[in-house]
Amino acid sequence: MTKDFLNFLIIYAILIIMFSIVGNLLFIIEIPKHYGSLFESILTIFDASLGNYSFTVFEGKHISDRTEAIGKVYLFIVVLLFNILVLNLIIAILSNTFNMFEPKSKGLYLSKILSVRPTMSYDETYGSLLIGLPPFNAHLLPLLPYFLLSKDPSKLNHGLVFIQHLLLVVTYLVIFFGISLFLVPFAFLKALLFKFSLIVDGKNMKDMLQRALYGMVFLIMGIPLLVLSCFVDTFYEILHIYQKKLKKVILARNSENVSTETFRNLLQLCKEFLRKKVHAVYTKEFIKRFREDMKINQMMQFLVFGQFTQNDSKRLQQELQVSDSQMLNHALLKLEQYNLIKKIMISCSYELYGKQCISVSVMVNVLDELKRELKIQ
Repeated sequence: MTKDFLNFLIIYAILIIMFSIVGNLLFIIEIPKHYGSLFESILTIFDASLGNYSFTVFEGKHISDRTEAIGKVYLFIVVLLFNILVLNLIIAILSNTFNMFEPKSKGLYLSKILSVRPTMSYDETYGSLLIGLPPFNAHLLPLLPYFLLSKDPSKLNHGLVFIQHLLLVVTYLVIFFGISLFLVPFAFLKALLFKFSLIVDGKNMKDMLQRALYGMVFLIMGIPLLVLSCFVDTFYEILHIYQKKLKKVILARNSENVSTETFRNLLQLCKEFLRKKVHAVYTKEFIKRFREDMKINQMMQFLVFGQFTQNDSKRLQQELQVSDSQMLNHALLKLEQYNLIKKIMISCSYELYGKQCISVSVMVNVLDELKRELKIQ
């Protein structure tokens, strides 16, 4: 973006200087007020480029008809170039920059969030000092010495968090209860229409009479029950709003897991690209490079032929530090890890100019975040 604007400014400056020199040479004698010197010409053309111009400058008794005609054509060309061509030029530059970053926008956005996430996480000891917004956290100023001198201010911290959230919770509950009561008549009418449609769609007279009976009961008890449900919802909202010991929701997970060694290799490869100032790479090239680092060709050769080549045998066994009896399981594990990383990389890719790409900077931020969470050294 900065480079594009710099290019625009250079072109803009060249056009101003060029027209200033031409104006100075043409009108220095007859119009000295505006074109008497190069500096005055530059100021005049700069004003014209911003829309502050007048054709009456070239009119007067002391100005010849030839100069008047040339001057008006000259000013017309200046206005045309600056107001149309230069404007289109800057629009084209901005459009090009937008098209360049638009496919990466989501990745860049997530990268920024992940980079600041550690600073936004709640702190068990000092969280209450950070979550309040000025001036609503002014009451915490007298408590700062206690936080600084106390060895374990976590209990006071939890109490202050409870108090600071209380106002927000009360406001939210009042709005929630008010909107719920306001919607009760609309919900009642919609339910009545639905029950009436059920009566009309009854299969026989007995079924229709039974549904009509249910409709009569709802007609009498419907509004009290809906109002009661508002109180019940508000009660359970209050009951659970500060609850800590909630049951954890365990989602079904795939049995495949990335090993620590594979994780380190992937992170090392991404950082290697960043060191070379490569922020995005084609997915195919990235997977190919990761395949070489994982020595997948040699592992497949071992699985097919039962041995490595003579050149690779000793070197690979020394690098991998695996005995012959363990090599088969190790090769299978390597292939599983490679296929898993390949799936992940393809799912994390975005399309750019018809090819799948990976944002290396985003991958580094994601992997660093996982490294902190999983406590990988």
